[in-house]
Amino acid sequence: MRHVNRKGTNLLSGFFAFFFCCSLPGIVSAGERTGLVLSGGGARGLAHIGVLKALHEHGIHPSAVAGTSMGSIVGGLYATGYSIEQIEQIAVEMDWKEAF
Repeated sequence: MRHVNRKGTNLLSGFFAFFFCCSLPGIVSAGERTGLVLSGGGARGLAHIGVLKALHEHGIHPSAVAGTSMGSIVGGLYATGYSIEQIEQIAVEMDWKEAF
C-alpha cells in the first residue's frame, strides 16, 4: 500500500486556495451570487476565518455558505450573522479541549 503524503497535499491545497482568492476580484462581477465552501481540518480549519477576511477585503461577500467539520462551524457562524471579528473572538476564547 502506498503512503499518501498529506502534508504536501495540504500545502498544495493552501496554495490553490490562496491563488483562487486572489483572482476572485477579477472574476466575480457585481450582479453575480457567490457561494463559499469550507472544508474540515480540525484546528487548521480556523484558517477559514482568514479566508473570510481576505474575501471581505476584496469586496466579496458570499451569499451562500457550506462546510464540513470545522468549516461547518466557521461557515455556520458566518451564515447566521456573526461578524468575522466575532468569529475570531469565539475561536480565541473557546476552550477547545472542553469542546472536543
